[in-house]
Amino acid sequence: MMLYKEILKIDPKNPVANYQLHINEGLKSHKKDYKNGQWDAIQSFSRASTYIDTLGEPYYWMGKAYEKKDEMDFELSLESYNKSLELYLTDDMRVEASRSIKALLKRKKTYEDFWK
Repeated sequence: MMLYKEILKIDPKNPVANYQLHINEGLKSHKKDYKNGQWDAIQSFSRASTYIDTLGEPYYWMGKAYEKKDEMDFELSLESYNKSLELYLTDDMRVEASRSIKALLKRKKTYEDFWK
């Protein structure tokens, strides 16, 4: 983390350093239990996605933060997970994103069936 800050002192527009700082900032916010923490996380992940727009990682974490913020808001989480799958993800993260989608769709169906 400190290394990225040092890089930005020399090269303030360095995309890798900016990306990593925003991802790390987002992950710290995501660990918080309150909703504002999730909004902060979503904003950080969104900023990260602007620095390296070929990576799906920020969208995966946005999906996680949307789920944590409001477990009844299925659409924003699904949209984020699906976007992550359109971009580059490690194999492990791709599996996790697919699992998250499957679990979210199951929960959505349970919720919809309950209210029928």
